[in-house]
Order: sequence, then structure tokens, then C-alpha cells
Amino acid sequence: MSEPHETIHLSLAEASKRLGVHATTLRRWADAGAIPVYMTPGGHRRFASGDIEALIAGERQHSHELYKLEHVQYTSGSGMIPTATVRLLGPDGQIQTDSAQGTGPVDAIYQAINRLIQRPNELTEFAINAITEGLDAVAEVTVRIREQGAPTTDTNASTTTSLTGRRQEQGIYSGYGVNTDTIVAAAEAYMGALNKMLAARKERIKAEAAAYAAGYASDPAGLPHDLFGPSH
Repeated sequence: MSEPHETIHLSLAEASKRLGVHATTLRRWADAGAIPVYMTPGGHRRFASGDIEALIAGERQHSHELYKLEHVQYTSGSGMIPTATVRLLGPDGQIQTDSAQGTGPVDAIYQAINRLIQRPNELTEFAINAITEGLDAVAEVTVRIREQGAPTTDTNASTTTSLTGRRQEQGIYSGYGVNTDTIVAAAEAYMGALNKMLAARKERIKAEAAAYAAGYASDPAGLPHDLFGPSH
């Protein structure tokens, strides 16, 4: 775990400008506890730049959200088998709940999520960083996963840019979580990566279907016959 860096504080006007919201909106979020706020001796609100950047990254990640993490609970300790229960809100609006055991609390949570979503992937990177200081420090977790069966050696594969600015090959998806509970942040990060993977798969299927339809319209005889079932 890296050492916390020096905190830079922003005024209400500076923070709201960076977020692209009205100062009144940011003030309401702070009063509701949606974002940490610090008061100066003079009574002015100050916001840690790390908290603002985390909120921005979280909003970008939510644009890919197919499954929403509603609840996560875990137990772990000396002499105990790490166990986790997660509750997800699915694309169909249905609540799904499952539990699993793992080698640690994070592994147990990821196993429970995998039981619900059932999309094979490989965790390729897991990183934790403290973005604020103190006993209530906010932890930032970044993960990267590889979709099972995705190409890893094709130098011509397309790339995307992760939230951290890193270029990444097609089939690799990053997720970002931030919470005072590092384990919960890890769950949020994993869900973010999974949602990006699922969204990309959905778009890929749509593109393939459109390509098949376009190809059939121009040359029906040139497409595989089994695509449309047995001929009669």
C-alpha cells in the first residue's frame, strides 16, 4: 500500500467547477454525506482534490452500469473462513443475492459476484492507494480483468484508455472503487470492471448481428447456412 500523498483542498467554487455542477448542488451533496467536506475555522467548506477526482471517476464508471452493487457483507478473522454475501440489482430490475467463501474477504466477494454474473474472467491487476489521510482515510482500489478467451498477443488489437490514463488492449477492462472500507472499495472496483466487460460484449454482439444482417442483404448465399438454421 502506497503512502498517502499530501492533500490539496479546493474551495466550494473550485470543486463545483471541476465537477461541472452548481455550487448549491455540491453543498447539498456534502450536507447529505455524499462527499467528505472539511470546514475551515472561518466556516468555509473545503474539499479534498482526491475526493473530487474519485467522484468524477465513479460517475464515468456508472455510465457502463448494467449491474448495480446494492449491498456487500463479509466476515473474516483469525480461525474463520472468509465469507461474503453480495446483493446486485440486475439489468431486468431484479434483485439477486448470493454468498461464497474465499481465501480472503476480497476473494470471497469476487467469488459471490461471479456466481451471480457468470461471465468468466481473469483478475490481472489489483492495486490499493490511500487518497486521504487519518483514521477515516478514503481508500482507492483499481482492478483490471481480462475477458476469458480475449486475444492477448494480437499487436493490431484496438486499445482503450482506463480511468488511470493507461492504454490497454481490447479484452482488458479496468474498474475503480473508493470507500473508507477498503473491502467495499474492492467490490465496487470489480463491479466497475465487470460492467465495462458486459457492456463491451453487448455492443460486440450488436455489431456482429448488424454485420450479418448487412451481409445477408447484399449476398444471402455468401453467409454460413447454419446462421439461419437448416434449410427446408
